[in-house]
Amino acid sequence: MNREKILVVDDDTEITALCRKRLEIDGYETYGAATGKQALDLLNKKSYNLVILDLKLPDINGMEILGIIKTNYQYSDVIIMTGAGSEELRRKAIQSGAYDYIHKPFSHDELKLLVKHCLEKQKLLGEVKQYQEKLIQSEKMASMAKVTAYIAHELRKPLANIKTFSQFCLTSKTISLDERARERIEIILRNCEKASKIIDDILAISRPIKISLKVGSINEVIEKICQAFESEINSQIRIIRKFSTKLPCLKFDYDHIERAFGNIIMNSLQAMSQRGKLTVETVFNPEEKKVIVSFIDTGCGISDEEIGLIFDPFFARRKGGIGIGLSFAKEIIELHHGDILAKSKKGEGTAITVNLPLEE
Repeated sequence: MNREKILVVDDDTEITALCRKRLEIDGYETYGAATGKQALDLLNKKSYNLVILDLKLPDINGMEILGIIKTNYQYSDVIIMTGAGSEELRRKAIQSGAYDYIHKPFSHDELKLLVKHCLEKQKLLGEVKQYQEKLIQSEKMASMAKVTAYIAHELRKPLANIKTFSQFCLTSKTISLDERARERIEIILRNCEKASKIIDDILAISRPIKISLKVGSINEVIEKICQAFESEINSQIRIIRKFSTKLPCLKFDYDHIERAFGNIIMNSLQAMSQRGKLTVETVFNPEEKKVIVSFIDTGCGISDEEIGLIFDPFFARRKGGIGIGLSFAKEIIELHHGDILAKSKKGEGTAITVNLPLEE
């Protein structure tokens, strides 16, 4: 289980050590810094749920550090500690973004209660934000689904007519076609098939998804997908498997997970163009009781501006794409009470991580 991380910043090493000891007794993971520079260096390397910050430091004023934290590390809450407290100081600290302040010397119970309330509020606000994001996303999906479903239905009939007429031209004994005309009609038929698949995909995301859970092996699903893609890709692109042999069986919807992982793998392979390597890895985290599946490619990578958009419906980076593969994958993973994350560096590649919890 992930413990909440707390950074204690005070030039008095005895106070820092005492605070850390008390907080670790309460189950938190703690770190210490004696100067403002040390604190900012630590904040650059790791995320902290809470910073307990002394106002008087030898190099940088505590209020200045508070401003830096609230500007650059918004997800970290701050509790100010000081030996010269006043209501005016408390008001100023809170106006500047601190959760509260605590006056030295303080007892273990005072510190414990203040930290507990701060982190409970942080967790609650995080849950509210997640709920709001999901609500906005679901409303966006519902609106777009109605429009796209209507368009897809309207396109199906003329597309079917084109396909039927093209097949008739190829098979009819009364129509004489030269080789060039036949090639062009075959191109029309191939594009009809592609368009039909796109319509099917659009209609699939416009309908409510129902999943049917059965016990199975995630490794087997991924292996099946990898084999299917390996029969189509060129020899300069390799798919590397790193499957854990200690992976427990999960309850999941085989068809939907197969399609979700297939979409992720297809995106990775398309990002590598003519050559590259896709590593698919599975591991089990026994502490958090979840199976972790990673898809790491050496493709073109994704910019910082676009990485937060790749799971949005109809966001397409590739020419000719319609941007529903990863949004569908995200929806499927979330229906399994899991989550999906992406990290990328432009020009170096992308890593997509799927976390699937064990069902109790």
